[in-house]
Amino acid sequence: MDNLRVFYNQISVELLSFITDSLVGFVALVLFVSSFIKRANHTLIGAWISNFLGVFFHELAHAVVGALLYAKPTNFVVIPKKIENNGETVYLLGHVDFKNLRWYNSFLSGMAPFLLLFIAGFIENNYWIYFEKNLLNYLLYVYLLVVFIVNAIPSSQDFKVSFGNILGIIFGVSIVLFLLFLLSNNNITIAYLYKIL
Repeated sequence: MDNLRVFYNQISVELLSFITDSLVGFVALVLFVSSFIKRANHTLIGAWISNFLGVFFHELAHAVVGALLYAKPTNFVVIPKKIENNGETVYLLGHVDFKNLRWYNSFLSGMAPFLLLFIAGFIENNYWIYFEKNLLNYLLYVYLLVVFIVNAIPSSQDFKVSFGNILGIIFGVSIVLFLLFLLSNNNITIAYLYKIL
C-alpha cells in the first residue's frame, strides 16, 4: 500500500510539474481551481469557506493602510451576509468602515488590496522552500495564488471610494510614483525586498 502511495505521489508531482512548467498548463490549473471556488460561491457558507483567507487579507489591507493614513477604520467585518442587489442575491463577504476618509487617504485606502499581490509574489517565490512537492501541496499552492490574486482586485465600492476626489487621485498616484522612483533609484527591487524579508 505504501509503494502505491509513493508511486501515486511521484506520478502526480511529475504531471503537475509538467503542467505548471508551461504557461498554458499553469493557466489551465488556475482555471480549474478557480472553477471550484466559483462553484462554492453559490451558497453563503461555501462562499465564506472558499474566500475567507482572501477576504480577510483584502479587508486587513484596507484597515492597515487606512489606519496608517488616519482614515480611522471603525468596523472590520469578515462575516458574510446575503444582500439583494437589483433583484439579484449576492454575498457581502466583508467590509471596513472609515470615520475619516479625506482627499489624502481615500485613494490609497481604497486601492490597498493591491498589496496582496506582494503576498502572492512571496508565495510564488518561497512556497516550495517549506512544502514537499505532492498533489495536495500543488493544489494548495495554486489555491493560495488564486485567492490572493483574485482578492487583490479592488471591489466596485473600493473604486468609488478611491476615485471620488480628483485631488485624492492625484495625491495617491503621486505617492505611488514617488515610492516607485525611490525604489528604482536605490536599486531596490521587489526580489531584493523578498530576500531581506
